[in-house]
Amino acid sequence: MPFKNSLDRLKNWSQSRFGVASFKQVRPELGEWFKSDYGRNLIDAELSLLDPALADLFGYHLLEMSPSDGENLSRSSRIHHRFTLSPNTLDAAHAQGPSFLSGAQADIDVLPLENESTDVVILHHVLEYSQRPHQLLREVSRVLMPRGHMIIVGFNPNSLFGIYKFFARLLSRRAQWRHHSISRRRVNDWLRLLDFATLDQKSAFYRPPIDHAGFLNALAGLE
Repeated sequence: MPFKNSLDRLKNWSQSRFGVASFKQVRPELGEWFKSDYGRNLIDAELSLLDPALADLFGYHLLEMSPSDGENLSRSSRIHHRFTLSPNTLDAAHAQGPSFLSGAQADIDVLPLENESTDVVILHHVLEYSQRPHQLLREVSRVLMPRGHMIIVGFNPNSLFGIYKFFARLLSRRAQWRHHSISRRRVNDWLRLLDFATLDQKSAFYRPPIDHAGFLNALAGLE
């Protein structure tokens, strides 16, 4: 019994120190990180891939979920009703949103949407920061219309960022390092189990996660 208690304490400590924390808890800190020099460069690179992909998707309703407020990641979409869901309380400015983007507060693991009610869902760094990524994908599968589209944006664990994260989480408690390392192959396996077909996969932004504008500009050639 004492040995089991010791293992339980070790497991609880490991989870609290290195495990994925509640998305609601870490989202404000992640939002600030995405406003850093590195975060802004990262989002610009992601938008360069999202813009052309979204321009070719049509429908009536688009859901956008992200740890960063007010990015308007769906800015190139032709879908008129675009909205965000967040587990955190939204201030009045963000609730109005840019352009046609509106916001609401909700648990990302239990989406307050009807079955087959949404045409496009964007998961921007939400899957890897979710404590229950499988449940999140099941919820998205439930609310998507037949022949609807899900766009997943995430970190590649087999990259400079992934290598840096492996060591950074040992030395830092910052929220950006505490996420699931989900490979592209694993995501594809999960999607196949939910009867999704992968239509396209793209990569961008190969610079290391060092928050210094001059350093990032000097390494722009890596792109």
